[in-house]
Amino acid sequence: MSRAKLKVAVENVPTETPCSRIRALLARTRPLSGCDYGGDKTFWNGRGLIEELALAHDTESDLHWSAAQCADVLMFLHSVEPTDGHCFCNDDSEISATCGFHEILEFMEVELRGQAD
Repeated sequence: MSRAKLKVAVENVPTETPCSRIRALLARTRPLSGCDYGGDKTFWNGRGLIEELALAHDTESDLHWSAAQCADVLMFLHSVEPTDGHCFCNDDSEISATCGFHEILEFMEVELRGQAD
């Protein structure tokens, strides 16, 4: 491989960041088989909040969630399963969805502890 092609290949390798880890989790999950969340506002709100968290990591925004928003995210997380060929609970791929899952849980822990004080 020439230097120019190698440089392009290296530049196209995704970087593992909190943002990319969270997005990897979202990309590698789907609603639980047999469940229809089409009209469930809580499910989609939870997913949207996770997307906002990924963006906040990317832009270094000061994001906060209420206890109710944390509950929406928890509802989303317990209502998804890995897509075919993925296991987000033990992910050794280039960008770890497992770490994304833990990024979300850690953020919620900090938010809820801050509200309890």
